[in-house]
Amino acid sequence: MALTGPAGAGKTTIARYAALRAGADTMWFCPLADAATLDAFVETVARTVRQTTGESTNALGVVEEISSLLADSGHALLVLDDLSRLSADDEVGRAVERWVAAAPELRILATARFAPPFEARTIRVEPLSEDDAVELFASRTRRLRTDFELDDETTPTVRDVVNGLERNPLAIELAAARSTAMRPEEILERLRRRLDAGAGGLEASFLDSWDLLEAWERAVLAQVSVFRGGFDMEAAQAVALVDPVEAPSVHNVLDDAIARAMLYAATTMTGELRFHFCENLRAFAFGQLDDPAGAMRRHAGHFAQAARAHDDGGEASLNFLDRERENLELALLNCLEEAPGDAADIAVALTDLFVRLGPRYRARQCLDLLEGQPLGSHARQAVARARERLSRTG
Repeated sequence: MALTGPAGAGKTTIARYAALRAGADTMWFCPLADAATLDAFVETVARTVRQTTGESTNALGVVEEISSLLADSGHALLVLDDLSRLSADDEVGRAVERWVAAAPELRILATARFAPPFEARTIRVEPLSEDDAVELFASRTRRLRTDFELDDETTPTVRDVVNGLERNPLAIELAAARSTAMRPEEILERLRRRLDAGAGGLEASFLDSWDLLEAWERAVLAQVSVFRGGFDMEAAQAVALVDPVEAPSVHNVLDDAIARAMLYAATTMTGELRFHFCENLRAFAFGQLDDPAGAMRRHAGHFAQAARAHDDGGEASLNFLDRERENLELALLNCLEEAPGDAADIAVALTDLFVRLGPRYRARQCLDLLEGQPLGSHARQAVARARERLSRTG
């Protein structure tokens, strides 16, 4: 089955709700917003189902290893959340069809803006009903203003607001978050100006929220948009530059962004708090960066240092590397030209991760990126040891 619909329609929320009530013996929830290739797709699925992919030399081999695991998983549910960037990838479609063929009791639930690249019963997530949209706006507003009531005066205005926002849940949450400083009439007035300028409902709501931020708040959110797969507070403080005189702490900015529904926070299975953008909002914020190269350098420098700090082979370090894999891979690419020594440290750390958790062919790919790079003697020795370890493990 596949849930389709526009960004912010609530596809992920519905998928989570359905998964918890599916009665499956085993359930895996696989976030795929950052996956844009078959390699990234199968690697993310493998990590989600905790399949240690050892023998495979390419993505198709990993597909087969996942097939073997799923075949023995019984009555299981695999949620593939946000396949939007892979909707036209036939290889991804064939991978999913292979898993279904190998595991007759497996059920797959996918979400995407468009139809997935495999045969599935597709259900489009429609906008909320007008009454439900009004109630969502009111309930979110009451979290901020306990005195807010829907009455003969406010209800018609709220109806106009939610209809202007195309009854999109995320757009409504963004608008309601402005209720601390604005009356519904003011929210509606600003919304109409956005719509008259040609913006869609979600875009209009986010643009209005963005413009109401202080300049330093916009700067922080733009800078933390460089992360992939989420980020923690330490990483945000390393990447986001703020004026200590004009701006409060990065921590306060992120807390306020959560209250405004521009970010959300989630706790990992090992207890770490991580921050995430909705992908559409992250892409917009990234486009507002004044100095993307500088933010990327700070991002790369932070994760190079983190890679060196987590080279002890312990369980906590392995969990960190696994959690930050996407950020480490991005940092590796950004270090190659300007800081090859940092790139070597990251590649060695990723080699440890991929050797232990798979897929091992990804370790070889990381190390191969260093070919021809001007490495110092210490880095060359570390890379040589990593290659030797990789060769010993097949």
